[in-house]
Parts: sequence; C-alpha cells; structure tokens
Amino acid sequence: MEIKQFKGKIRNRLILVFLIPIILIVFVFGLSIYFISQRGLEEELSKRLISIALSCGTQIPVESLIRLVPGDEDTRLYKNIREKLFRLQKVNNIERIYIFDVNDKSLVDTNDNISIGFEYAKHRLDQDELQRVKTGVSASSVLFKGGNKFFYRCHNLSWKYYR
Repeated sequence: MEIKQFKGKIRNRLILVFLIPIILIVFVFGLSIYFISQRGLEEELSKRLISIALSCGTQIPVESLIRLVPGDEDTRLYKNIREKLFRLQKVNNIERIYIFDVNDKSLVDTNDNISIGFEYAKHRLDQDELQRVKTGVSASSVLFKGGNKFFYRCHNLSWKYYR
C-alpha cells in the first residue's frame, strides 16, 4: 500500500512540474500570436480602405464635387457621382461611403436620408483624424464596434491627396 501512495505522489509532482509550465508557455504564445495577428489584420484593413479611398478619388473628379450645392440632389451630376459610390460600396462590401467638405458638410452620401449640406455632427468625435486629413494626410479611426455588433473602421482621405 505504501508503494502505491508513493508512486502517486511522484506522478502528481511530475505532472505539476511539466504540465503547468507547458500550459503557461502555450498560453503566452497563443496570446502573443493573437495580438500579432490582430495588429496585422488591422493594418491590412487600413491598407484596403486606403486603396478604396484612392479608387474613389480617381473616379470622382474634385471639380465635380465642388460644384455641388444643396438642392442638386436631382441633377445628373449628383446621381452619377452617387452611382459610382454605390458601385464601390457593392464591389468592396462596404456599409457606407460619403464625401464631405472641409466644414464637415455632406457633398455625396450613399445613405438616402442624407442630402447635400447635411452636417456630420459625429465628426466632432474624430477631430484628431480630420485635422490630419485637412493637412493632406490620410487617417484611419480606431477599430470600433457598431450597434449591430460588427467591427468597423473609418478611413478619411483628403482630396488634396489627388492634386
């Protein structure tokens, strides 16, 4: 009887000595890989958004945008620009695309309820990113969770970038 108890104690000690460090190592490496892959995915998302914004910028001339004023929603110019945004939205599986001026007023939006001149009040929350955009530098928001439990990131690209 005493021999069996002794063997059990050695087995338990060996399990503790080898199993616990292995579990800790796997946990630390797993956590490291998670954070590295998350950072990589966020960088890839930023690159994709920059690419889409650049595509938008090359398809829609700035000269067309600066001519838009409130009430132009029924013009052919506005409808053509919106149609280009809808195509980009569909091809890239983006929830929403909109273009605004330096005063945070809407020029074109894929949301049907937003007309030219609508002021984006939520831009007050993104002042750091928008200040960089106004100086001609591309900027992304941090990754955030929307009301529908999906994660989002906004990307802003200055029209100065295309001149």
